[in-house]
Amino acid sequence: MSEGDIVRDETNLRLLASAWRQAKDVEKALGAWQALALHTQAAADWRAYGQLAYAWGDEGQAKQAFARASALGDDEAEQWLAHFD
Repeated sequence: MSEGDIVRDETNLRLLASAWRQAKDVEKALGAWQALALHTQAAADWRAYGQLAYAWGDEGQAKQAFARASALGDDEAEQWLAHFD
């Protein structure tokens, strides 16, 4: 993607994020999910990114992701944010 060989669109970002998650490469998976959420600005993608970060013990990224999802109207993200209070 960085070299322009692959189009940076939602489909490819989602495939990349899923692949890194399945490979259990925490740093690359979280980075890919964040890139996807930034690209789509979809509450569900921010929540998925937050859930993954939370599951892998990165509470800072999780809280930020859930806050963004909540700001976009995701009620489920509100429930996740309650874990940090």
